[in-house]
Amino acid sequence: MPSHTVQSLTERTFLPENTLRLLTEACLQAGLDPRGARLLRHQTNAVYELASEPVALSISRPGARSALPSRPDAARAARTASPPQ
Repeated sequence: MPSHTVQSLTERTFLPENTLRLLTEACLQAGLDPRGARLLRHQTNAVYELASEPVALSISRPGARSALPSRPDAARAARTASPPQ
C-alpha cells in the first residue's frame, strides 16, 4: 500500500477545498473510501459524512484543542465502530 502524508492546515488555509483534500488523505491512510463525502458543516470543525460507510469525520480547526485521536487514528476507530441502533 502506498504511503500518504497528511498535509497540515493553517488558520488561513482552513477552507472546504483544503479540508476535503485532508479528509481524502486521512481516509486513504485508514483504508476508507472518501468518494462522495458530504460536507455537513465547516465552522469550528469541518465535519464530513462518508457516502460509502456509516462514518462521519471531524477535522479540527488549526490551533483547536481536541481530546480526539489523530485524524488517521480517528478514521480507523470510526471504521471499526458499530453504527448506532
